[in-house]
Amino acid sequence: MPHRITTRTGVRLAATAAVVALAAFGGAAAAYWHGAPDRQLADRYQHTIATAGSQYPTATPVTTADGTTAGHLFLYRGSPSWVMVVLTDAPEPGNYTMDVQSTDGTSYTAGVCVVTGLAGTAGYPLTIPVNQIATITMSIPGIMLTAHPT
Repeated sequence: MPHRITTRTGVRLAATAAVVALAAFGGAAAAYWHGAPDRQLADRYQHTIATAGSQYPTATPVTTADGTTAGHLFLYRGSPSWVMVVLTDAPEPGNYTMDVQSTDGTSYTAGVCVVTGLAGTAGYPLTIPVNQIATITMSIPGIMLTAHPT
């Protein structure tokens, strides 16, 4: 004899389906609400990139000889291209000379990052394209910090 769904079973199935649908909707709504700050940040970032002519900055850590992160280096591919270094945990205060070494082995001094306490910031235009940079170093006597752009 075929099994028939009774009214009581049908009501239970419908109620279970409604609870599952409501839970899924509630979860989706909560995830959407929770992600609002990330979407707003992404919108601002996209606006900034569009304003800059669809170019984008890249970032890489600035490290000490033992691999400790002393700050970050930001490179912007554009016209002109530029470099910005932000040291937040330099080993010592001082005037760190920033040297740019190219992939063909040439180098030049881009400028100086003045570190007071353990922090300093400096930015300079680049004379070579970002994709031709092998290494950027910041140094004072006895200390060298290094960044390897990718």
